[in-house]
Amino acid sequence: MTPRTYFRGSLVIPVAGPVLLFFAAPDTAAATLALLSLTFGGVAYLAFAGTLWYLLGTHTVSTQHVRLAVVSPILFVPVQAASWLIYSALFSQSRLTVEGTLYPLLPFAAYTLVVGYLYVAIVYTLYRSLTRLGAISP
Repeated sequence: MTPRTYFRGSLVIPVAGPVLLFFAAPDTAAATLALLSLTFGGVAYLAFAGTLWYLLGTHTVSTQHVRLAVVSPILFVPVQAASWLIYSALFSQSRLTVEGTLYPLLPFAAYTLVVGYLYVAIVYTLYRSLTRLGAISP
């Protein structure tokens, strides 16, 4: 397997994981939380993952793939914020306010960074392990 294939595959798990968890154990809190997370960030993530998929295809050196993975949670924060603002503008029942629209962005950004970097750490650790075992060509 090439690094490009591995990192492209890692883009699919944040969407496929919650869906599979929901069908495997639909009545659990974890499945509900995963599905809510996918509902809130799914459309933005699909657009973002599509862009990353393309960018991973343009890089040929594995260090470039790792670098892109490391910065991706930071790059996703403005995408998530933009999708939240669009969602708020389209579906808000009342006038848009700072309290209702902008204040939630900070906790959402923190959540995105924490979960994003936990995921990157898992992906990178598995990448290094598979590279050492010879399953991924360096």
